[in-house]
Amino acid sequence: MEKQILLGVQIVVSMFEVWLCYCLLFEITLKKKLIVKQKLAIFLSTFVLGGLLGINREIGFFSILMFLFCILNTCIVAFFIQKEEKNVIAAIIILYYLVIALVDFYFEFISVSFLKEKFVSEIYCRSLSIWKCMIYILTRAILVCCMFFLRKRKNLWSAILEFRHFLWLYIVFGVSLLLQYQQILDDIALGRQQMDGIRNATSLMILIVAICLFVMVLLKNKMIEEENEFLILQDKLMIQKYQEIEQERENNRRVLHDIKNHFFVLKTYEKEKNYEGIHNYLEEIEAEFNQASGQIWTGNRIVDLILNQKKAQAEQLHIIFEIQAVPIPMWPMKESELCSFWGNLLDNAIEACCVIENGRRWISIAIEPQKSMLFIRINNSMKETPIIKKRKFISRKPQSEKHGYGLKNVERIVHRYDGEISYTAEQNTFEIRITFFEVDMGLINCFNK
Repeated sequence: MEKQILLGVQIVVSMFEVWLCYCLLFEITLKKKLIVKQKLAIFLSTFVLGGLLGINREIGFFSILMFLFCILNTCIVAFFIQKEEKNVIAAIIILYYLVIALVDFYFEFISVSFLKEKFVSEIYCRSLSIWKCMIYILTRAILVCCMFFLRKRKNLWSAILEFRHFLWLYIVFGVSLLLQYQQILDDIALGRQQMDGIRNATSLMILIVAICLFVMVLLKNKMIEEENEFLILQDKLMIQKYQEIEQERENNRRVLHDIKNHFFVLKTYEKEKNYEGIHNYLEEIEAEFNQASGQIWTGNRIVDLILNQKKAQAEQLHIIFEIQAVPIPMWPMKESELCSFWGNLLDNAIEACCVIENGRRWISIAIEPQKSMLFIRINNSMKETPIIKKRKFISRKPQSEKHGYGLKNVERIVHRYDGEISYTAEQNTFEIRITFFEVDMGLINCFNK
């Protein structure tokens, strides 16, 4: 009865291990919207592969053949879900199972020092024991904690993908470690080597920590580099914003200064009973007042300022600029992030329209809240369909690697607030859809009543 319980625990832990791998893939690269067949494939893979893995571990603590079978099966299911970026998906899957195996080895070496001669019968071969189950559970618990920690730092996932070429170097090094320490465990079990588990566990842990530190330094440098680029852009947008505010204040002062003259002209028309002159003059100065005050689109001064400024810029370039919005005074981001968010989106749209020499230039913006979600859609005309490589847009400008940071900053802001962003390019139209979830709509609803 005890063995059946331990085998059941082992199988459940193995199923959890497979399911956790898919969770990691969805967090980093896999699409989250699945059809029924794809959901069924994940369920069967988790159930069948986890069951086989748990049963196999009764025969031996680790099997290289089962290790390869897990990788192959998970890759097939992941490729069935998503056909893009197979190279990255395969690398993540291999690294996932490598990390689990190496941490299992670490605790296995620790157990050697405690169990001594009982190590073979309790853990290594044809065994079902509490020791063995505890190792499996402890390793997966540590992995869950690490994933939970990283899940709150979504910018780390995008930084990891920037080093996709290094992933295979880590895999080669990890496989060499796996084979080396598996051989050491075999030698200990067969009596060809002394049962010195602490020394081997220490050396393995040092290597794992060294790899982790190296990866963290690379990621940190990449994040600092991108943060510096973001700060430079942010400063540029802030300067532009304050220049626009100062220009707006200057326009207001000028209009207020001339208001006495306007009243004088209107009174003169009134005395002469020239009502047509009054009508024409009011229409003339109405445009001037509207230009000075700026239209209110959302009720948020920063968003409205940028929308008015970009609208004026677009109309000067003969671009039709349409806005559909409702009052949204509270936005789920800081003022500096609003500047970067809207500045980058609208600058890219205006730039795409400017490339069109003979044709209709237009930009359409729709901002719509629904319940606790906020939807933003930006459409613009374009001359050529953008180049898409590995789900990323490649600039057609010279030195394209130095461009494209605008959209990266927008994506970083969207993901920072747990939003989603998608792109569509077809029939000379480019569309960006952005959704923010769990937005505080209290004030918005008050404005809409």
